[in-house]
Amino acid sequence: MTAEKEDVMKKKKWFFLIILTALFFVLGACGSSADFGGGTAGDGTQNTIVADQTNRKIVYYVRMSLKTKKIGAAKEELIEQGNGFGGYIFEQNEVFDDGNYSEVYLVFKIPTAKLDEFVSAIGEKGKVSSKNITAKDITTEYVDAQATKSALLSRKEALEALLGDATLAAADKITVIREIADVDTQLQAIELQLKNYDSLVDYSTVSLRISEESSVWEVIGIVFFVLVIVGMFVAVVVLGVKLSNERRRKRSDGTAK
Repeated sequence: MTAEKEDVMKKKKWFFLIILTALFFVLGACGSSADFGGGTAGDGTQNTIVADQTNRKIVYYVRMSLKTKKIGAAKEELIEQGNGFGGYIFEQNEVFDDGNYSEVYLVFKIPTAKLDEFVSAIGEKGKVSSKNITAKDITTEYVDAQATKSALLSRKEALEALLGDATLAAADKITVIREIADVDTQLQAIELQLKNYDSLVDYSTVSLRISEESSVWEVIGIVFFVLVIVGMFVAVVVLGVKLSNERRRKRSDGTAK
């Protein structure tokens, strides 16, 4: 086989590799948008999130992305359902395009006992494109805070008993009063910490991004655009191969003469 033929064969191999790559790219684009319906995505939204929390303190964080053709309606319905479950909106951000919703970002605080139901309700509003669940066990921190509170209460009780001693000098009484005030300050801080822990455990955080679901015609338009680009690229490669072969042929003819 001559060097010219070997070069042509190599270019043909590269040509076919380019075609195959383009086909895989187009098929991937089609596959990622294969679901044009507005039904619940098969992402396991019905699975149980909340585990048995007997004697444990678990904090749940849920992050989800929802695609729907009716962003405004989905937002209002989910806010209403969240309120109905005893939850509330913690954060809300909205993006508009020509007066219409383009994207909505919501952060809910939902009673943990109702978390599974609320996540299922989200899945019923459209297509869930992503879902991430994080569970953090704060049992150790909670127990440590309770132990600290118990120790502070015992110390306060002892100080109050000492303060009631009639034989205690006036200067010492002032010192004891100051110590009791210091203990009270520490108790307030630890009680606030315990309340915060209880709130985190009792109310789970659900972060939700709602965006518009692409219609079938939009998907077709994207695929058509990709095919045009790929076609132009292939045409340029084919033209380049033909021009290269033609130049070689002319050089070969000139040498033969």
